[in-house]
Amino acid sequence: MWKRWTREYVRSLRERHVNGGGHQASVPRKGSAMIIQDDNKNRKTWKLGIVVDMIKGKDDVVRGAKVKTANGVLERAIQQLYPLELTCDDNHFQKPNPQAPTFVPRAMRDAAAAASLRIEQQAEEDIRET
Repeated sequence: MWKRWTREYVRSLRERHVNGGGHQASVPRKGSAMIIQDDNKNRKTWKLGIVVDMIKGKDDVVRGAKVKTANGVLERAIQQLYPLELTCDDNHFQKPNPQAPTFVPRAMRDAAAAASLRIEQQAEEDIRET
């Protein structure tokens, strides 16, 4: 699954982002989910983040963005950000309810347990093939 995701989906995001037709491609908005380009060529290890602020140049054109990740806030050039097809608005978040009952998942059914085992075996085979 990871091979197909990185080979098809992540590359298509990059192609759509780069093919701006000679002008600046769509600028990410505040709350946009992004994949952040890294020196590591393995795209599935690139960080994910949410744009929290835009960085404009002297000509008032957006040149970069501040992106919130799990490890803090990063500043990156627009060319190093690849938008996902998601957005996140802060005003849609709800605060957790401290009086809410603790979530207790139900026991896994036999068919689900068997499918889980088959998926793990397939993943191990995929790893051995690479």
